[in-house]
This record gives sequence, C-alpha cells and structure tokens, in this order.
Amino acid sequence: MRLVNTTESDSGSFNIEEFTDYNTPPYAILSHTWEQEEVSLQDMQGHGAKKKKGFDKIKRCCALALASGFNYVWIDTCCIDKASSAELSEAINSMYRWYEEAEICYAYLSDVPSKGELKESRWFTRGWTLQELIAPTNITFLDEGWKELGNKKDLDFQRILSECSCVPTGILSGEDDLDRFSVAQKMSWAAKRKTTRVEDRAYCLMGLFGVNMPLVYGERETSFIRLQEEIMRISDDHSIFAWEHDDHRAGLLATSPAAFANSYNIIQSNPFGSFGNPPTVSSRGIYLELHFLGIDRRGIGLAILHCKDQTDKDNLRFIAIYVKDLSLTMELFMRVESHTFEKVVLKRFRPSQYPVRKICIQVSHITRKRRQTQENWNTDLRIRMDSRHCDELSELMNFENPAALPQAARNGDNGVVWLLLTRSDIIIEVKDEDGRTALSLAAEYGHEGIVKMLLQRGALIDGDGRGGQTPLSWAATNQHHGIMKVLLERGAKVKNDKTFSHMLLWAVKNGYEAIIESLLSWGFAIDDNNFRSYLSCAAANRHETVIDLLLKKHAEPDVGRLGSLLLYAASHGLEDHVKLLLDRDIDIAVRDGAKQTPLHRAVIGGHETIAKLLVQRGADLEARDQVSRTPLDHATLLGREAIAMFLFERTPDVRGKYGDHEMIPRAMILAAARGQKAIIKLLVERGADLEVNDEYSRTPLHHAARCGSDTVAKLLLEEGADLEAKDGDFRTPLQHAAMRGHEAVLKLLLEEGADSEAKDKYSRTPLHHAARCGSDTVAKLLLEGGADSEAKDGDFRTPLQHAAMRGHEAVVKLLLERGAKVDPEVDAKKYDGWRPLAQMVEDFHPRIAQLLLSKEDQHHRLLLPKTNEMTVQQRARPRYLKKSSRGLNG
Repeated sequence: MRLVNTTESDSGSFNIEEFTDYNTPPYAILSHTWEQEEVSLQDMQGHGAKKKKGFDKIKRCCALALASGFNYVWIDTCCIDKASSAELSEAINSMYRWYEEAEICYAYLSDVPSKGELKESRWFTRGWTLQELIAPTNITFLDEGWKELGNKKDLDFQRILSECSCVPTGILSGEDDLDRFSVAQKMSWAAKRKTTRVEDRAYCLMGLFGVNMPLVYGERETSFIRLQEEIMRISDDHSIFAWEHDDHRAGLLATSPAAFANSYNIIQSNPFGSFGNPPTVSSRGIYLELHFLGIDRRGIGLAILHCKDQTDKDNLRFIAIYVKDLSLTMELFMRVESHTFEKVVLKRFRPSQYPVRKICIQVSHITRKRRQTQENWNTDLRIRMDSRHCDELSELMNFENPAALPQAARNGDNGVVWLLLTRSDIIIEVKDEDGRTALSLAAEYGHEGIVKMLLQRGALIDGDGRGGQTPLSWAATNQHHGIMKVLLERGAKVKNDKTFSHMLLWAVKNGYEAIIESLLSWGFAIDDNNFRSYLSCAAANRHETVIDLLLKKHAEPDVGRLGSLLLYAASHGLEDHVKLLLDRDIDIAVRDGAKQTPLHRAVIGGHETIAKLLVQRGADLEARDQVSRTPLDHATLLGREAIAMFLFERTPDVRGKYGDHEMIPRAMILAAARGQKAIIKLLVERGADLEVNDEYSRTPLHHAARCGSDTVAKLLLEEGADLEAKDGDFRTPLQHAAMRGHEAVLKLLLEEGADSEAKDKYSRTPLHHAARCGSDTVAKLLLEGGADSEAKDGDFRTPLQHAAMRGHEAVVKLLLERGAKVDPEVDAKKYDGWRPLAQMVEDFHPRIAQLLLSKEDQHHRLLLPKTNEMTVQQRARPRYLKKSSRGLNG
C-alpha cells in the first residue's frame, strides 16, 4: 500500500512511501470526485506534480491530515500505479478495506460552497463514493474551501446524508450491519449512481458485497453479471432476482444496478419455512429451488422468490417473477415480462398448485447490438393475476376430474398437460376408462411434446396398458418415429420380435447408433435374411459405423449372403464398407444377376480407389460378365482413363487377333468403337496392334469410322493404321463411314486418299452406301471426290435406284442434279422389267415418283413388263399423282 507523507519536502512536494500489510501506520484517506489535471503516481515521482491543478487538492489534504496528527494520507489519484493492470485490480479489490481501516476520511465536495446544499453535490451521484460513504466509521465532509460541513457521526447530519444517498441511517451510524440488508436493497442504493466506465458499475460494489473478482475492462455489462454470480456464491438471497427493467439481455440477472431502483423495500423472507438449497450457477443457467405456480397454458408461470416487500405487514403478498418453460418439460426456463415482478397472493390458489420445484432459468450472454425480443403474450400478465384469472386457471386445472391428464394427452393439448403437471397432486399414472395412461395415449396419437413432458415428470416408460401394449409399441404400431426415438433413448424395452425388427430397421436407416446398440443388446435373434436387409439399408444410407456395429454384434453372419453387400458397396463407392467386408473374408469373386463381380461394379461406377483395393486383394482381371465384358472392357467403353491405365499396367501385353484371353486387343477395339481417344492413346503408347481384328475382321479404324469419331480415326491414321483395310465383307473404313452417314470421318478419310470406288462383296461402292442410308451430305462429298454416280452393284443397281427404293428424296434430288440417269441400261430380268419409277410407285414414294417423272429424259415414257398390261398412269395417278401434285404445288 502506498501512502503520501503529509510533511512537505524541501522541494515543496510530498513523498510517496510504500508499506506492507503488517507495518502500515495510521492514515487518513481522501474521498473526492475526479476533475481535470489530477496528479498521478508518475507525476509525484517526477517533477510535474506541482504544475497540475490537482496538486492543490493533495497539498490541502496533507495539511489538514498533518494538523490532525496524521503523518500519512491515502489519495487514490497518486497512490495507485494505474499503468499496471495487476496493481489496479488489486487496489480496486482492496479499496473498501482501505477506507474501512482509515482513521478518518475527508470527503471533499469541491462543488459545494460554504453553507451550500449537500444534495446538489456530484459526490452523491458517483458509483465509487457509495463504498466511501459506508466503509469509514469517521467521515468529515468538507466544502469547496476545505471547511467542515459536518461529520458522519452526527445524528442530524446522518439524516441529511441518508436523504442524499438513500442509505439507511442505521448503516451510516454503524448500528446496523450490512448483512441485515438484502441484496436488492444494497443494489437500490447504487441504482441512480453513475461511473465513467460501464464496468465500474460492478467493480465499485465489490467491497459492499464482500466479493473479489478480476477486472476485465472491455466486458461492459458482463462485469455486472459476474458480480451477481459472485454474490450468489456466498449468499442464498433471492432478492437478487427481484428487479424490474426493460433490458432483459442477461435473462434472470440484471444488467446494471439501475434495475433495482424500485427494490428498496424488498427483503429476504420465506413463509414456507426452510430456504432450501441456495442458487447454483451452471453453463445452462441458474438453478433455483422454490415454489412454482403455473398460470398460463403457454408454459408461463410464477417463480415465487424467498422475499417480500417489507411494507406488507400482513405477509399476504410474495414477490414472484414471470418465467416461461421453453420446452414445456420443466427443464429450462427464461424470464419474461422483466419490466415488472408480481406481488402474488397465494391464498387464491390451492397449495398443490405451487409446489417446490428445482428449475433452471437462463442467463444469457450479452452482446451489445443484440436486443432480445420477448414474445408478445397478447395481454398484460399483471392484469390477469386477478380473481377472474384465478377462476379460469382453476377450470383449466380440472381438479374434480381424475382422468383430466389422460384426456388432455390424447387430445394433444400441450398447454393443459403442462398446467396439470405443475400440480403436486396430479397422479401421472392414472388411466382412462380404457386402461391407458397419459404416456400411452400421447405415444399412440403422436404427441411427441407431451411424451417428453410426461417422461420428464417421471412417467413409467414401460407401463403396460390394454392388451399388454406399451408406449413404445403404440408408437411403433402407428409409425411415430420421433416418439420411438425419444422412448428408446430413455431406455424403453422391446417386448416382441415384430416390433424389434421394425425398430431396428428404422434405427439402421437413420443411423441411430446408440439405439441400435441398445436394441441388439436385448438378445433378439436376427436371421440372415433380416441381417442382410439391415446391412444393405445401412450401406444404402452410407452409415459406415452402423455397418461396423452390425457386423461386430452379429457373431457369425452368412458370409455368402454378405456378398451382395460387397457388390453394393463397390457400386456406390463405399470404400470403408468394402474394406470392412473384405476383412471379414467375403468372397471377392461374388457375382450379381448380370454376372458382374465387385471389380466390374467399381469400374462401372468410376470408383478408382475401390477398384485398386479389389485388385490388390486378388480380384480376377479377366472375369467376364453375361455380355462377355471384362472390367478392362468396361473401363475402356466408359472412358475411365485412370482405372483403365491401372488395369493396363496389370494386364499382359498380348498382341494379335482378338481372342478370349487377349484383353488389350479387345480393349483397343472397344475403345475405338466408343470413340475413347484417351484410351486409344494409352494403348498405342503401350504398343497395341493398330490392325487387330475383331470377329468380323474389323480393325480399330473400321470401328472409329462406324462410330463417327474423327478424332480417334485421325489418331489411328497418324500412328499408321491401314486406310484401305477390309473387313469380312470387304468393306473399307470409308465404306463404314458412308454406311453410317458420318460426314467428318468420311471427309478425313477422303483427304487421306481413301478409294471412293472401293467395292465390298456385294459390289457396292461408298456412294451406294451413302444413297442407302440417305445421307445427302456424305453423297455430295463422294461425288465431289469423283465417285461414279452410275456405278452398278452386284444386282446391277445404281446409287439412284437405292436412294429411290428407300425413299431418300434429298439424295435422289442430288443424284439427278449431278446427272444420274433415270432409266440406265440395266438387265430387265433382274427387276422383272421394273424401272426406277415403277419401283417407286410400287413402294409408295409419290414425291420421288414425281421427281423422276419430271426429269427430261429420252426414257420419259415408261414401259411396263409384258406380263402386266396396266399402264403407269393407271397404277400411279389414282393413288399417288394427285397427292403428289398437291405436294409439289404446296
């Protein structure tokens, strides 16, 4: 402790001396309000003290103390090193004691002139001066000229001080101990006082309540919350909750002393006898053991505090605060209507309506911007606490009906159930006329909130009702899954196999591990079919830990039946499942209905890590499914480049003709057929044969032409593929491109020099095939490349005849425009004497018939076979030419 030596030094200043607790000399102490240019410890230790206005205050105080025989005086401005947070904290926690132990306190009122009014002084409005008024036994009050105004020991002056400060004269005189006064009363003394820092509203009261706590500047209103929590550690005084204020951000606790402005007369009192257990603070809130009165079906009640208004001489009214049961389970409440508290007359109610309960009321974390909005209760609750409301409440309580609780539970009336459960005389296991309890009825009709309420109040969870049904079986029968979960988590027991199976499947589907473990522990037998269903359900919902739990709990599952689960896991990318099942020695070669193995499934699904895992565990790379495809085939067809590369690296490099055990040649064909350029590139880099043949003697280039992949075709040609390779039908890649109408590939092949007159085993040229497939763009490219429009196939048919026979009008137009003859020299016997027009008429293509008829040609008049005397006009005009005319004109 530092003290100022009251003897002036040679330099005209005063020395600061430091003392321990054991050698502190008698000292005077100064109480004042801070003004501009107060002198700090650093100023006193340096040379700047005398230059400040506040030095005169120090000089006058030292002179007064020295004249009174005191060699030392404590002055807060210069005896604390405020640059040290540790020292500041220690000083504030010690300050009440320092004022209490001083021989005399000088209260300097710098704003009170000689013979002025004390009550006008700023000194009585400041937070810190409250403890400075109460702690010292001997206080001399001084005006602005340091002349005495009065002393705290003087009885008349005590009354003046009491009027100015609201502090009772018994406290000022020392006749009354502070412990005689309630927390609310002490708080009321500070209600109208101010501090510069928000936190100091709490810190300046620590000495008054005999508590210590660390200083945290910046925490704002939280400091006052902490102060109240510290008070509750040493006091069970409920008046700490008897405050009224609109600021309810802290829940049950007030945010400042201002909330106690109207609590001056609130004192401790307990008409019920024992005070019970003191309040305790937890992370959820504050636990209170008190009488609770439910007053509204919305979960609103009155927490009756152990305190009263001391002006109520008849002890009829008790202080109570409004609280709301947040979940209607009596587990957690919040204070509502914080701007008021109720003075409730208990004789209006039955004792069973306000039994002792232990409830938890929220204490909220304060944030400056958040202003918690309380629910609008639509009516003033103070007004409702009259005789009329009491009658309405009594009607809701339904005292005369013993089955009121089951009825309310069945109807799903949460509010009425809650009100009934606030009574101490309610029998929770009472049954209705059908022998069912409230819990069974709530479970049966799906009222989950009521189920929770009843369980919280101790309802028997496995109580049998009609037919041996339990609440759990009622919930299961009606598929109220939320209630099932609540009951199972609370330990409800399953009593039959059917209910067990239903519940276990539901729990597996939702991944409720604790419930599954509980169900499995009851010893019900699980057959392999059901077990497989449970595992499949867990896999489908990606509950890996549930699968592990099922496998561990089911000692010897049918390993063969688990194969389908392995297939499923491989298909859906459930890597952990696959590992788990493989570790259980599940057959890695298991097949599904399509004869696909888990490796097939993983490849098709694109699950690379699973595919690698299966291969590493010995999966058969050459296994074929029902369409004779290997995993590598599927990787190739689907373009699974990374998986294909991995499989290639583990496949022998087999060249030559496509065969049952030659996987890479097969992959080459399949990749080309699907246009998988990246796969082809990988294969070529590995040295795959560009001319490998399939069973139809088609090379990869044939397949690229057939599927229309110009990029694959280009890659193969760049690598040296045979442009004129012929398949089993003597068809070249160009002919396949023409057959399928793939313009881009055909153009590429023509540019590379492909023979446009190459003939297959039916003597058809690429132009024949283009005409047959109806691709005018391909036909045009071929004609531009020099294709013969009059070429005849093995049946002596020209491209024009093929186009006309198949109804490809655009190709017919193109060929006619390029000079194709309508009636070329043909072997009439091949057609039974029919010419192109006759064929068209016979094949019902009238528009093409008109095109051919309109062509100026020396064979314009048509001759029919001698075996048929009907003329073309007789055959065509009645059925087609009239329609054709409309088509041409339209």
